[in-house]
Amino acid sequence: MSRNDSTGAHSRPCQQQTTRTIYIWDLDETLIIYQTLLDNSFATKFNKNGKVAELLGLRMEKLIFKVSEEYFLFNELEGDNVAHVSLTSKHDHEANVSNIGKHYADVEKTYDKYRNNMKSLLQKSDHRSWSKLLTYMDILTESWRHLAIKSLALIHERSYGINILVTTTQLVPTLAKLMLYGLAKYFPIDHVYSATDIGKRRCFEKIVNAFGKDAEYVVIGDRIHDKQAAEEMHFKFWKVQGHRDLMNIHRRIIHEKGNNERGRSS
Repeated sequence: MSRNDSTGAHSRPCQQQTTRTIYIWDLDETLIIYQTLLDNSFATKFNKNGKVAELLGLRMEKLIFKVSEEYFLFNELEGDNVAHVSLTSKHDHEANVSNIGKHYADVEKTYDKYRNNMKSLLQKSDHRSWSKLLTYMDILTESWRHLAIKSLALIHERSYGINILVTTTQLVPTLAKLMLYGLAKYFPIDHVYSATDIGKRRCFEKIVNAFGKDAEYVVIGDRIHDKQAAEEMHFKFWKVQGHRDLMNIHRRIIHEKGNNERGRSS
């Protein structure tokens, strides 16, 4: 189960002398391009075909919700969003608490089982359709997703770096998106937060409670509320508004990795 995932469960204290860095990522328009395909702002900003971008976004949206509903019980849980999978107890006052808890437990099991092998979960026709859409998206966005994955992978392989996701999307479709976009391997379910109901500042506070005040925190996002919440928490903020930003972030992480390794060997 992900709560004992090798990438670092909440209950495990950091045993390295090197300060642990928690990288808190936004999802849409930071790690992937999604909403701006639908509203044509990506096409406008990067001089792409707006009709092609919107159609691609709509087809991806349709399959995302299909996966959310068929495999992650979104129809049952849409009105019962939680900020984190551990917080299903917020429904303790409700008569259907046992069903809510069971549904989220089932979602967690599905995510844990298939997050590194989405192909085994989907129907063959859906997997073929999504693979084509993903290829078209990578071409249209000039490998935006792959640039982001380079940084995720670099952090993932480090013993003193952790990837965390905080998104304004509800938790269930977020998990579906992570799997479909090939990002789930970098985010065990314990490292995924939904700010839909409580806001990003409150999510950041929960993350500090989980990983401690001694860690270093870096927020990576594209929106002003990402920056504002980071500043309120006295976190670093790295802005993403284009491909160059993603490349610069990758270089920063390489540089920090080198500094940490030199510090550990001294």
